[in-house]
Amino acid sequence: MERTTFLVRYEQSQNTSFYLCRHCQTHLALHQELLHKYAANQHALFQNLVNVGLGANYQIVSGQTGAPVSCINCGSNLGSKFVSLSIETSAIKAGRFMIDMTKVFFWKGKQMLYADTEQPVQDV
Repeated sequence: MERTTFLVRYEQSQNTSFYLCRHCQTHLALHQELLHKYAANQHALFQNLVNVGLGANYQIVSGQTGAPVSCINCGSNLGSKFVSLSIETSAIKAGRFMIDMTKVFFWKGKQMLYADTEQPVQDV
C-alpha cells in the first residue's frame, strides 16, 4: 500500500511569520514555536515542527537521547530532537527541537530572510 504524505502550509501573508527549509521551501514552524536562539543565531530551540521526519535515536551523552530531524520533502538534515533527557532545564526538554538556522529561511510578513543572518534572500 502506498503511503500519502500531506504537507502543512502556512499562509504567506503580511500577518504571518514562519520558518522554511532552505533547500525546498517546505514550511517547518510558525515563529511563535521559536523558544530561543543560540550561538550567534546558528542554532535555535523550537517547541514544535511540522513536515519533518525523525531518524534513528542516538545517545547524546549518558542518559540523554536524541534523533536526527530532516525535511520530509527533500530529506535535508535540519538538526535534532531531544527524545529523552535525564535532566531537563526550563528550555531544554524532551520533545523539543534544536535546529541549525543555516538550513532554514524565515518568512517575516513581507520578505524572505536567511534565518541565521536575517538578511534578505534575493532569489528563491
